[in-house]
Amino acid sequence: MRVVHISTYDVAGGAAIAAYRIHRCLKGAGVDSLMVVREKHSSDETVIGPSPAERGIAQRGIDFLMSLFLKWRYRPAAPFSVNMRGDARLVSSVVGLAPDLVHLHWVANQCLVPESLGVFGRPLVWTFHDMWPATGGCHYSGNCRKYQEQCGACPVLRSKNEADISRREFLRKLKSLAEVEIVTVSPSTWGAEIADESALFRRRPRHVIPHPLDLGRFAPRPREECRKRLGLSPASKVIMFCGAAAERRKGAHLIRPCAEALSKEIKNGDVLFLLVGDTGAMAGNGLPFPVKSIGTISDEDLLSACYCASDMTLVPSLEDILCNVVVESMACGTPCVAFRVGGIPDFVEHMVNGYLAEPFSVADLARGLRMLIESEELRGEFSARSRAQVEKKCGQEIVAQRYTRLYEEAMKGRRRG
Repeated sequence: MRVVHISTYDVAGGAAIAAYRIHRCLKGAGVDSLMVVREKHSSDETVIGPSPAERGIAQRGIDFLMSLFLKWRYRPAAPFSVNMRGDARLVSSVVGLAPDLVHLHWVANQCLVPESLGVFGRPLVWTFHDMWPATGGCHYSGNCRKYQEQCGACPVLRSKNEADISRREFLRKLKSLAEVEIVTVSPSTWGAEIADESALFRRRPRHVIPHPLDLGRFAPRPREECRKRLGLSPASKVIMFCGAAAERRKGAHLIRPCAEALSKEIKNGDVLFLLVGDTGAMAGNGLPFPVKSIGTISDEDLLSACYCASDMTLVPSLEDILCNVVVESMACGTPCVAFRVGGIPDFVEHMVNGYLAEPFSVADLARGLRMLIESEELRGEFSARSRAQVEKKCGQEIVAQRYTRLYEEAMKGRRRG
């Protein structure tokens, strides 16, 4: 069985990393798995696609003009993508590989136009890495539920026009999806519910399969060694945040008010915030506790060391189908303090292996941090249960088996049809 994965990128961004991990875990299980991308950042020979330099000035210029048009015409309040044109080279590469099944991942940003779906002539599986497959273009819809019907007058675009670009893109997807066999997958129950609710997918088969993780690389390590490597005090209670300030839904803007609320409850605590990623001044400037900023990390061994050096991970996401940070942190035995939103409750169980604050109470987030800071016993219990949860759901062999069964069912269904 040959499976070809399609993704805009291979290892650039959380969705791409999750897609690449699925590809690699299938490869490790003996599946003939290949990945075709619009822009390649790794050196993996099983990933097919041009490097950023090879893509050319003309292609990047068109991407820029499309982004400029959306900003000028609609001023999106959050990420919004439409595929006005696709990558013909990518489609040709996939067809040339003669797959038995095509597995779609995050294919926004001019990767794949909806009309291409019927070209492959093979069963399709689409793993949701955000809400984009189910909407007219927004990556996350906030409080809007128009994707349950047909989008239009999109609040993300600040549009009052029912026939705006979100409606047109939604109808393009609807028409193309009506002509193909497709199964959806989400890493969380919440993502599967989005598929059920969307007019694009509600009558399609859907599955919940968490993303795989290398549980040897992301595993508990001696905290003292990891702190020494990072130059952190062995006595501090370390709170880690991993994310980008530019993506508001990740909640970096809540770090400061959360820290301020925490400081009112902990007067003399030796607390340090470890910031990983492009957190910017929004997160780190003016915190009432010391801050160690690592910046963006591409080395998974170093990232694992950051989790292991921390006592807890703060995940103030406002919307998330299931962020890699939660699973990675829990695999390292570092419990999470997060809002009860999206796919996070599939992994973080309140007061069992972590703390789930009421959305979107900064005071409740701070309460969860304080509880873990003050109780070494609680941290120990949550740590062991966090690791056990990820071992049960995200082991590479477990995920590979579940995807393989899904592929076989999809192919049998096509033969019966």
